[in-house]
Amino acid sequence: MHDNELVNKNFDLEQGILRCWNVCDDIEDMIAVIQKNHTSQDDIITMLKGFRTVYHMRFERTFGIYEDVCRGLHGLRRDRAESQAVQDFDEVTEGVAKKPHAKMAKSKGQKAVDQ
Repeated sequence: MHDNELVNKNFDLEQGILRCWNVCDDIEDMIAVIQKNHTSQDDIITMLKGFRTVYHMRFERTFGIYEDVCRGLHGLRRDRAESQAVQDFDEVTEGVAKKPHAKMAKSKGQKAVDQ
């Protein structure tokens, strides 16, 4: 997953979480309707089943986006670690290539000396 895709998925995740928070407002609305209309038990059960279905879908969708973001972050970390390892290797080999005749220091206090 590319950086832009990850940013978009992260935004989608945030929006999904915010949509899931709507459950609190929806319950408040349902309570108001029930109190005002003296709704029957069967109607209340029907409404609750509908809410359960809608929110189950929202949570499933949001969790799917969360999994996509996690996979993208893990991939990004792996790619950056691999890139850093290659860069570190290149720097080490470049240093060795510049000083092919460097002697190892005889003691810890001495530095390698070019011939």
